Amino acid sequence: MASTSGANSGEGEPEPLQHPPAEDSEPVDPPPTSREAEPAPVLKLPAALHALAWSTGAAVFLGLATSLGMARTNGVYGALGLTALTPPAIDQSQTIFGVFITLQIILMCIAISVIGRGLYLGSQWGIRNLSRREIPALPQRIRQRLWWFAIALLIADAVLVNAGIMELAKSAENLLFKSTSEIGDIWTHVVFEDDHSTVTNYDLLFYLSVTVFVWLSWWLAKYRFKWLVPRIAFTTYAVAQVAGMMLGFAHLHGIAGTVEDYPVVAFSGVTEIGQHVLPFLLGQDDKTFAILILQLSNQNDSVQTRYVLYLPRTELKWMTVLKFMPLYQMSKIDDLKKLAEQVQKSSQ
Repeated sequence: MASTSGANSGEGEPEPLQHPPAEDSEPVDPPPTSREAEPAPVLKLPAALHALAWSTGAAVFLGLATSLGMARTNGVYGALGLTALTPPAIDQSQTIFGVFITLQIILMCIAISVIGRGLYLGSQWGIRNLSRREIPALPQRIRQRLWWFAIALLIADAVLVNAGIMELAKSAENLLFKSTSEIGDIWTHVVFEDDHSTVTNYDLLFYLSVTVFVWLSWWLAKYRFKWLVPRIAFTTYAVAQVAGMMLGFAHLHGIAGTVEDYPVVAFSGVTEIGQHVLPFLLGQDDKTFAILILQLSNQNDSVQTRYVLYLPRTELKWMTVLKFMPLYQMSKIDDLKKLAEQVQKSSQ
């Protein structure tokens, strides 16, 4: 027994037999080595809070949509100078408009992103296959400072968009009562163009600016702000900035919407205002009608004056709509005078 143990100790211990794993046993992952990077912890909500999170998100979305509808209404009232009317109460039409314009912005930003990604991949493919060369990587010095360029571009984007919205909104205040020299070239094109090409071009410019801002914000929040508190603060700023852009966009859309046709009306007591009068119904609330009065000149072919008449509902016996016409693009003065005579005859 001693010699046997001595022989075994000299030759070394025999290797244990390797039994093949059972077919039904599950494979066991090898333990992570020190070279493998551990995944970053992910914050997960408990299952009980998922429904609350969805409800909160839906409420925030509907609140934003309603705010966009209210911003559009404020744009309409500001352009037409309806300062004495009570703004309409929050209703479904404002929320529906807000949902529509929110989905429109989202879909256009997605389309621009897809087109931009396609152009990027296509240019890479063309360089590699036509020039037979690999695209050189950016130097390390430039890559280390790339986030400074992203922040500068992000700030410039936000400043230009907000400044443009504020300038356009300011010049369009009381748009109905200003001359073309007062409202500027942009609103002049918006008012007098039939194809609405200026509105379309500026809409596309806004969509492009929002897309660039969103992608830059996402890139900075993911790769630059790695600590939780700075990332939350920056994300909050980016979301608030995009919401502000959308509110300004809805306000400008309300102003541009005043180029639509408005009803020419005849009502009780219009003959007391004067002859050659052309009244347009601009808006109303529960107590008052807002009626635009165009006083046509008898001596020359022009509109002598225009003003808004606020007529209480209690003093109005009847009102009828004669025709729909645009407020800005007036036809020939002879046609307007004939329409004014029709208003006088309808009121007798």
